[in-house]
Amino acid sequence: TASKTLGLAQVQDYLKGGLTRSELASAISLATRQYAKRQRTWLRRETWLTPIVVTAKDSPRAIAERIADLIR
Repeated sequence: TASKTLGLAQVQDYLKGGLTRSELASAISLATRQYAKRQRTWLRRETWLTPIVVTAKDSPRAIAERIADLIR
């Protein structure tokens, strides 16, 4: 639900005066990192997923072709 939106609890705390603006930014950054870590942990356990290595040099077309090759 919308009440579980990432950062909402921190913004509500800020609006209630519980955090300063800089503390708010830090708290949202921390919550985002924690969420990303949970996603990585979950994805690691999903053995049916195929990782696709992407570098900054890869064009969107090249990435799309790699994905299409995996689907075929």
